[in-house]
Amino acid sequence: MTVKSKLPAATEAGMTLLEAMTALALVAVLCAIALPDFLHSFLPGYRLLQAVRRLRGDMISAKMLAVSSNRQHRIVFDTAGDAWYLEIGNRSSQSSSWSRQQRCCLSEPMGNAYCPGVHLSSASARHLVLNPEGAQSAVSVTLRLEQGRGVKILTATAGRIRMERVP
Repeated sequence: MTVKSKLPAATEAGMTLLEAMTALALVAVLCAIALPDFLHSFLPGYRLLQAVRRLRGDMISAKMLAVSSNRQHRIVFDTAGDAWYLEIGNRSSQSSSWSRQQRCCLSEPMGNAYCPGVHLSSASARHLVLNPEGAQSAVSVTLRLEQGRGVKILTATAGRIRMERVP
C-alpha cells in the first residue's frame, strides 16, 4: 500500500520585490511630508536647551577655575551681541584688572556656542563674579527663542545655579 503525502500544496509566502519597494516609497513620501513640521517645532526648543546648557556649563567651569587658580573669574553678559565672555581677575578678591579668555556668541556661525534663533534677552547684572572660596554674585539671565519661549538661569550667592522656564 502506498502512503500518500498529506502535505498542503505550495502556497505563496512573503511579498514580491515590487510590493516591498512600493511600501518603502510610501513610507518615504510620508516622512518627507512630516519631517519639516517636526523639525520646525522640535529644533528651536533643542537649540534653546543647548544654549542654556552651554551657559550653565560655562558658569560651572568658571567657578571651578576660580577655586583651582585662587583668582576671581567672571562672566560678562552682552545682551546686544547675544554673547558672554569669560574673564580672569588679577587677585583672589576685589580684582582691579580683568583679562578676557573666551567669547561665546549665540549668533556666530563659526562660534563655539552657535544656536540660531536663540537670544540672550536679559541679564539682571552686567556680569557674574565667581570667587575662589565658591561664592558668586546673584544674577538672573534669560535666554529666549524668537518665538518668545525662554529659560531663566538664576544664580545664588551660595553657589547654586537653577533654571526655570519663562513663557
